Amino acid sequence: MMKKSIVVFLIAVMLTMVACGKKTEKTPAQPEASSVESPAAESKENTEAKTEPAVESVVSETTETPDEKAESDSIKWDYTVLEDGTISLYGYETDQIPEVMEVPSTVDGKTVTEIDSLFLNEENVKKVILPSTINSIGPNAFRGSVSIEEVEINSIIEIIHAKAFYECSGIKSLMFPDGLKKIDETGIFLNSGLKELHVPASVEMSADDLSYAVFLTEDTTIYAPAGSVWEKYANEIGYKFVAE
Repeated sequence: MMKKSIVVFLIAVMLTMVACGKKTEKTPAQPEASSVESPAAESKENTEAKTEPAVESVVSETTETPDEKAESDSIKWDYTVLEDGTISLYGYETDQIPEVMEVPSTVDGKTVTEIDSLFLNEENVKKVILPSTINSIGPNAFRGSVSIEEVEINSIIEIIHAKAFYECSGIKSLMFPDGLKKIDETGIFLNSGLKELHVPASVEMSADDLSYAVFLTEDTTIYAPAGSVWEKYANEIGYKFVAE
């Protein structure tokens, strides 16, 4: 009986010692939590810091450059190739029509020497600037235009074709430099807003021929050299004339 009691006692002692040993081997919880959270927090901060430059880069890449803007505003010109290899412009396409239209001297590497119905019934452009390469204003070039008020000519125009300036109600003044030789029938006709017509003595036409080519309103004054065919024409028809 005594031995049985001793055995029970020893078993109890051993169980107590095992339980105490397991408790002392347990890893503290706080250091583990600290070691896990710190890298996560640092990683989050780094991610946020790297996100801002990425957004700026995207905005910069999508911003329209001056060259791209110029390209989007460019004009596509329609033309025909003439016998001498130069071209005549007869139309244009653009997303935004400018008030001042500067006609190019070259298109696709070809010299522009004529405009033909380019501003037919124009309703938006107010001023047209012709290049120094133009020598002919073709049929219907400005016919029926209502918005064009000024045509700047920077070259010697040798010929004005039929209905080139026909019923252009907005044009107030036309000035052709010396070198103009011919105006076809109805070339300058019925322009109700035209106040001044400046023409050179180089025109190789008679007063009778001019009567078929030029028809003005009583509000238009012809400015030309004294003694030229223009003075004779003005006196015969009854137009106002000023020598210059």
